[in-house]
Amino acid sequence: MNTVCVRSAVLVQVISMIGLASASTSSAQLTVAPLPDLQLSKGGKVHAVVVQADGRMIVGGAFRAVNGVPRHNLARINRDGSVDSGWNPDVRGPEGASVHALALHEDAVLVGGRFDQVGGLPRLNVAKVSLAGAGGPDPDWNPGVSAELPAPEPAIVRALVVFGNEVFIGGDFDIVDGRPIRDVARLSLLGNGAADPQWSLALEGRGVWTLALGPVPFGPPVLVPAGAEAEESVTNLYVGGEFALRSTDDEDFVAGDWRHLIRVPVHAPPAPDPAWRPNPNGPVRSLAVGAGTVFAGGTFTEIDGLERLRAARLHVTEDAKGGLVDADWQLAIEPGRQEVDPEAGVAVLWLEQDRLYLGGSFEGVGSQPLRHLIRAAIRGEQLLDAAWRPQPDGPVQALARSESVWLAGGAFEQAGGATALGLARLDG
Repeated sequence: MNTVCVRSAVLVQVISMIGLASASTSSAQLTVAPLPDLQLSKGGKVHAVVVQADGRMIVGGAFRAVNGVPRHNLARINRDGSVDSGWNPDVRGPEGASVHALALHEDAVLVGGRFDQVGGLPRLNVAKVSLAGAGGPDPDWNPGVSAELPAPEPAIVRALVVFGNEVFIGGDFDIVDGRPIRDVARLSLLGNGAADPQWSLALEGRGVWTLALGPVPFGPPVLVPAGAEAEESVTNLYVGGEFALRSTDDEDFVAGDWRHLIRVPVHAPPAPDPAWRPNPNGPVRSLAVGAGTVFAGGTFTEIDGLERLRAARLHVTEDAKGGLVDADWQLAIEPGRQEVDPEAGVAVLWLEQDRLYLGGSFEGVGSQPLRHLIRAAIRGEQLLDAAWRPQPDGPVQALARSESVWLAGGAFEQAGGATALGLARLDG
């Protein structure tokens, strides 16, 4: 394997196998390098990454080729860095088609995004794809997610969270399985993927960006619930995005309203928890839930009345002072170019034991010139790990763990001083 050791204890393995061509790029091809580190050709983007139990990784985004191998928006990469030649779900749609969310469930991968066909079959923005064979869509599972016409933008599914034999989906949509359900829905993973007709929230705005399941307060972290015991330990669904939920008919925001971040019980009819109302002043784009803690990332600058620049640690219950924000945990994420990119900020979080990884579109953290991907402690006086600096040259939109290394996906061309087009494999 061709590896490059760079300053600051970050190892970037040049998985130069993936040459991701963008949907608008012509037939440019990349030479296949010896071994693993997903490289997407210029213009291609990775929005989601998951790793199978056998170590193979599935990447979703906006691209038409991987290392010169035709792949529309979804591909599987072998452990040696080569493209899986037999697995090709072929996710397509009108201009702007892309995959934004992935979740594994048994022998399938759930796919969310903006598209209208998978494997030549009609599938509206969400699909269940087999991990076996050529990766065909489940012939029966087809709930369909769409926008109510006329709509300013097509519908999109941005988040998927598996809960036993169900999946919660989040995005910007109005209709699910033929029912009027807006922005967050609960679907069966069995049969045809029927939507729970009792599970609906009256959200207003640009929709949901992130979902996370939460354990009982101060219980063990729940990452991927599986089985009855794990399901019983989960009590809440945390919903983040760019939305408001009104408590009255008043068009202006009032004290009883919720915005951008809510908590909803999973074992009862959906209603926001009135005791948990952090109300950030801007969108929440990523969540990570641990024992007694919720980390939120986004473009906000204030949450629960306190200044928090695009990242915050929240208590699952109010502290002794009646607040939800952890007063001792604070990182100042500086976007650098928010006047150009209004969505600059934190786009993805990954909680790993006592460390939190934060990716997004930003140019600094406090006085440190750290770009787009950082690592921080979840407690202590020194939160930011300034020695760990992969420094990708473009936004990071996806993170995944593969054994002892990290996979970071996004819209970059370099990371750790090495060429890494769209996907980098990082030590630490």
